[in-house]
Amino acid sequence: MVELSVLMPVYNCERFLDDAIRSIRHQTHTQFEFVIVNDGSTDSSAEIIARHANEDERIIVVNGQSQGVTHALNTGLTYCNSAYIARMDGDDIAAPERFARQLKTMRTNPEVGILGTTSILIDERGKKIGHMAYPCDHDQIVMKLLNYGCGLTHPSAMIRGAVMHRLEQYQSKTGASQDFDLYLRASEFSRLKNLDEPLLHYRIHDSSMGSTSSAAQARAKYCSVAKYSRRNPLPSGCLLNFAHQASWMTAEEGKGKEALSYAVQCIKHSPASYLGYRSVARSLYTMVGGSGR
Repeated sequence: MVELSVLMPVYNCERFLDDAIRSIRHQTHTQFEFVIVNDGSTDSSAEIIARHANEDERIIVVNGQSQGVTHALNTGLTYCNSAYIARMDGDDIAAPERFARQLKTMRTNPEVGILGTTSILIDERGKKIGHMAYPCDHDQIVMKLLNYGCGLTHPSAMIRGAVMHRLEQYQSKTGASQDFDLYLRASEFSRLKNLDEPLLHYRIHDSSMGSTSSAAQARAKYCSVAKYSRRNPLPSGCLLNFAHQASWMTAEEGKGKEALSYAVQCIKHSPASYLGYRSVARSLYTMVGGSGR
């Protein structure tokens, strides 16, 4: 059994997939299995994956039926039986020393359950356009998550197999924030950490998750935080913030009735705050046909 499994879900990533796969194949740490789940791609992704699989026996190809990223991840996890699981996406690029650096840290810090890295932002052509830095300390990462921030980049994450086994699988029903939910649940019994090293090139483009599903992410995050708060009571202001984001962004999608349900939660969490009543007004305006923008 190899020490490391790499898990990559793929859906219509033909423009960037070759570079993503090559960045994994060319890691300085070479002992791993590479599980690629093709989630029913309709472009040439399947052909690109097959070509690489023919060249590299470490690649395990799993074919899905376009059931979403969460289902693809959970399917791929059934093929991962290693001590560590490294996440990767089909449009990003891993630095050559990523696995070596992360494994070194995980081996010497058994309390760490999930380890991420900082990221270099690149555009569709691979040009550097920025840098994403994250807190390195567990408490700061959790605080960032609970303040509606991004505490750890999913495609940079290395997850301890025992932690993933305890978590069982990704839980988010929408698939829009399965990483956020995973981090919160893992933080209850293990430590989160980031390496202050840019070991991932994170690509920003029109089809990336962050640019297409902010409302779905907001709804899923609120559900995750509400569940977390039942086990670890949070200040009402924290829950209010997540409910408000879910309500407002859902109204922006034109879903007034659903937005109203989150607005009601705002008032329940903090009856004295104007945000709940503002969200109710926004939701009702959407329901009667107004854009409210």
